[in-house]
Amino acid sequence: MEKKHSKNNNRILIGLILFFALLFTIGFLYALLSPMSTPPAMSDSGYEERKNRVQKRIVNLLEITPGTSTELHQLLSFHQLNAKGDLQSINESEALQILFQERSKPKPNLNLIFYHNKDSLAIIPTVGKGMWDNIYGYILVNLTANKVAKVEFDHLGETPSIGSKIKEDKWEKQFFDKTIEHSSNTFSLLQDSKKIIEGQHQIDGISGATTTGEGAVKMVNEGLLKFGSVLQEK
Repeated sequence: MEKKHSKNNNRILIGLILFFALLFTIGFLYALLSPMSTPPAMSDSGYEERKNRVQKRIVNLLEITPGTSTELHQLLSFHQLNAKGDLQSINESEALQILFQERSKPKPNLNLIFYHNKDSLAIIPTVGKGMWDNIYGYILVNLTANKVAKVEFDHLGETPSIGSKIKEDKWEKQFFDKTIEHSSNTFSLLQDSKKIIEGQHQIDGISGATTTGEGAVKMVNEGLLKFGSVLQEK
């Protein structure tokens, strides 16, 4: 009787093991093959919200006068640097989707440049690593003068009153009106009396925000070097 009871228990145990193994296999295959295994598309409301923030930044960067259209597709033409190093024309929606996707990646690789439709200006969006999250920037280039005209930085999670200071005018203005180097770093970084990035024009770091400041200077240098061959007057 005990042997029969033991056999029944073994059968139940084996059955449970097979059942859960089958569930695991089905779940794994579903996750592998389901469309939900890829990142979901951004909702219309989320896209518009992000687009509005980008538009606000660019309008501020370009110092658009009141009464002038602020629609991005009327202000700019959008281009992406392809694997061959050539510029490929894309539309506004494609450019913004690339921008938003790269901003969310742990190792972003942003290859976008926006040319002003009237003036000899270009905007290079950049992404870098801050202390707690990715940080973002826009570099306004005067193509005729071969200079960085302005920069604007932004962040989502940097420490208030420390890393967040990359957004302050006082720090951003260090980058303004500086001649661009096309074969080496345009900007260096001096942090706590020590130069931690070599370059032509010195940027004084933010006390207590070494990682954030380094990320900001690095992403500006990388953006300028990446487009060195195409930063020319259109």
